[in-house]
Amino acid sequence: MTKIKLWAPIALAALTVLMWGIVSRTEGASTTYRFATIGREDIESVVTATGTLEATETVDVGTQVSGQIAELLVDYNDHVTAGQLLARIDPTILEQEVGSAEANLARSQAELDQAERELTRSEELHDKRVVTDAEHDQALYAHAVATASHASAQIALERARRNLEYSEVRAPNDGVVVSRDIDVGQTVAASLSAPTLFVIAQDLSEMEILASVDESDIGLIHDGQDVRFSVRAYADEEFSGTVRQVRLQSTTQENVVNYSVVIGVDNEDGRLLPGMTATVEFVIDRAVGELTVPNTALRFQATEAMQEQVLANRPVEGRDDRGPADGEVPAGADASERPVAGRGASGVAGDPTPDGSAAESEAAVLWYLDANGELAIAPIRTGLSDGRNTVIVAAPPEVAEGLQVIAAVVSGDSSPAAATNPFQSGNSAQSAPPWTERSLLMRPVRRPPVIEARGLEKTYQMGQTRVHALRGVDVTVEAGEMIAIMGTSGSGKSTLMNILGCLDRSSGGRYSLDGIDVESLDKNDVADLRNRKLGFVFQGFNLLPRTSAIENVELPLLYDRSGRKLDSRALARRALERVGLGERLDHEPAELSGGQQQRVAIARALVTGPSLVLADEPTGNLDSFTSVEVMGLFQELNEEGVTILVVTHEPEIARYAKRLIELRDGRVIRDEPIADRRSAADDLASLQPVAAGAFS
Repeated sequence: MTKIKLWAPIALAALTVLMWGIVSRTEGASTTYRFATIGREDIESVVTATGTLEATETVDVGTQVSGQIAELLVDYNDHVTAGQLLARIDPTILEQEVGSAEANLARSQAELDQAERELTRSEELHDKRVVTDAEHDQALYAHAVATASHASAQIALERARRNLEYSEVRAPNDGVVVSRDIDVGQTVAASLSAPTLFVIAQDLSEMEILASVDESDIGLIHDGQDVRFSVRAYADEEFSGTVRQVRLQSTTQENVVNYSVVIGVDNEDGRLLPGMTATVEFVIDRAVGELTVPNTALRFQATEAMQEQVLANRPVEGRDDRGPADGEVPAGADASERPVAGRGASGVAGDPTPDGSAAESEAAVLWYLDANGELAIAPIRTGLSDGRNTVIVAAPPEVAEGLQVIAAVVSGDSSPAAATNPFQSGNSAQSAPPWTERSLLMRPVRRPPVIEARGLEKTYQMGQTRVHALRGVDVTVEAGEMIAIMGTSGSGKSTLMNILGCLDRSSGGRYSLDGIDVESLDKNDVADLRNRKLGFVFQGFNLLPRTSAIENVELPLLYDRSGRKLDSRALARRALERVGLGERLDHEPAELSGGQQQRVAIARALVTGPSLVLADEPTGNLDSFTSVEVMGLFQELNEEGVTILVVTHEPEIARYAKRLIELRDGRVIRDEPIADRRSAADDLASLQPVAAGAFS
């Protein structure tokens, strides 16, 4: 019988998942699950961006003369025609200049007439040898000067009359007034550059969006590509457009390179207005009516009790751990256990990915209850994903439309295997365990480092100069560590922080976060990973000003797709209570001291149950007493299992960590444990608050 290798690595991975982290048998009470349903959906892969709606063509209307606005004839949104009078500058001074120029012209005309008469007499007398050659030459010179003065006076008069005409500001083209920067009585001064008085949009029935697209996605965008977008004014409505141009000029902001994409938009009904922010989706790939599974089920990690129960039902002694060859069906399997009809094992029906290569599939495991109510697992291969649902490209027969798969443990033994962070919940996304072909020896597998970076390089192009911010940096952070990163300005510590925080990409090297290769992920997957695995604490707190403390802490859960946002208020309350702000849940940032605001920021970093908390100069805006309080909180959290990485330039703050990494010129010059580590609790006992807002 012809066999397929497809299921060998999947089955092997599934069995290894069961063994990972098992260290003891748990006899538990009944467990309640939250389920997700396998269905058939239309899945699209999109590149998202934001941009601003603008008129296709706008004209800045200015003035070439200075003066006071005497009359204003149009306002915002007025339709104007070419040549229409828009405003009038007080012409008094300009009229006087015209009068003065006319007088100068009359005087120069009189001088020219006199010079001509004298030249005529001089020529007659010169012919009779009455005047000398020198006297005749003087008459010629006086006539030439008078002629030039007359011409200059004529030009001055024309200029004065033109300036008088400029006192009437007229529309250069048909359009709509979208901006007016003047009022009656206001003085405008025309110097080297003409001041802008009005902005006229030529035609608002056709508009454009200038969208900013990340360099990692720009290769997927091309002229003529269909685009859909939404604006907040019509949140429930979707608009369409077409890519007109991908501009070659890039922009760099905070070390992120973006390219401007011009999108043409039809606006015949006039509802879209200049300045609106558009959320744009470029459709890259599409799968129609395919078998899909919600991503919450793919991210689910079984408890130890669940793993042991399935192991008890599916003994593996004597099994050949080599598995069938690639393309074979496991021994004893039904021939129907093949890739989903119409699809290959490597992708979506042989459809190419945007870069032209075949779409790659990944192995995953689904947990469900069989017909007898017993726990069971199904290895699958997944394809295209839209961030909420993922296409199933290969699965055993039991994985069919309508199957209820486990997405979370609601009650009972809900402790995920190997969880160390006390804020991580049972339905939080955990990294997949590492395995090898011989991992069926039933030994627990060592958890990967939270951070493993090798040979990180980062180079910036500053004009003609290449700046090396990082030069072969190696960093390993194990779970439960508290590390301080120090360095002078320009040492590369901020660049390293951005890369480790998945806010920037390295120019070279490898970086794994909790066992996941970050460099292999696209922008959307990196954003999802950053939300699930990392918590950030910033020097400036970065709290929304008119939002309560509990709402600020809830914010990261709004972007979470694992289901935790269903109880986001309870999670945010728990995080705030942990940092000592249980009585200030409804206070806005303006009602909190600096130390309290930083505690809110720490609670916000903890609420998603991250694998790592990154703190960038967390004490930079705090007084000395409050700084020690914050570091004391970090030490307490670290003792509870939270992994913390602090970037600081203060040696006193660094001594609260367990380990010090020092950078200089983009290289690690020191990486060692801190021998004389300070205790924030002891330091607080010997300090007095220096700020009225300090608190314990």
